[in-house]
Amino acid sequence: MEELATRYDIEHMFRIPLKAEISRCGDEGTPFVLEEGVGEGEGEEKGVFANLASCVVTESSKLRHEMQKKSASVVYDEKKQKIIFKRGEKTSEVEPADMRGACRCASCVEEFTGRQILDVMKVDKKVRPVKIRATGNYAVSVDWSDAHRSLYPWKDIERLLVMLKI
Repeated sequence: MEELATRYDIEHMFRIPLKAEISRCGDEGTPFVLEEGVGEGEGEEKGVFANLASCVVTESSKLRHEMQKKSASVVYDEKKQKIIFKRGEKTSEVEPADMRGACRCASCVEEFTGRQILDVMKVDKKVRPVKIRATGNYAVSVDWSDAHRSLYPWKDIERLLVMLKI
């Protein structure tokens, strides 16, 4: 579990217990953490679910705050032939081929080892975004002229900009 958390930069991971009492409460529509008369040893399970709920609330709040703070947007400037990132007061320009080469999807990176499958040197330098759109508040989806589709979480975009020293 720790290896997956490190590889995929997962901040919070939980071991969810699967017990008959938890299943029964779910079937009856009663949240397990609110159930009266919890059996011996089940206080620990309540703690896991309470911690999970607390982390969801905290992370949702952080995400909302970060998105408001960043006022982030991504557009392709045809004239400059650059992808333009605007984050608050800061604007960065990225070569499309650099961003395409940074794709971390399952077609470009081996899911379990993290090994790069995409040969970055073979990315066409003329590749261009055909369509860019926000995906929720956490990522940007890009359809490329080479018929590939990439999903870039904002955290990955920030890392890319740092890596490119932009």
